[in-house]
Amino acid sequence: MIAAKEIDLPKVELIERKTQLFPKTSGQLKRYLDSPFAFYVLLQTNKVIGYLILQNVFPESELLSIAIHPKFQHQGLGNIFLKLVITQLQNEHFTHLY
Repeated sequence: MIAAKEIDLPKVELIERKTQLFPKTSGQLKRYLDSPFAFYVLLQTNKVIGYLILQNVFPESELLSIAIHPKFQHQGLGNIFLKLVITQLQNEHFTHLY
């Protein structure tokens, strides 16, 4: 799990289109790269296979979106991704995740 960068957006947009009924546009996704949002990508062999977007207003965080590419679903990766983010939020002293 790493912070998303602009270079990751085409892969994230592909995952968004494959997993969401009403996918966000590339412009909408680009806005999430800035504060107060936390935008992470999940990598497997340096390939983006998932993403997660939070809106952080300390000490609370709201999960806005999480998705795993369909080829990698049903392997527990979304659960692992979410647990990694929860651990990171706890380490940063966030008290609530919605």
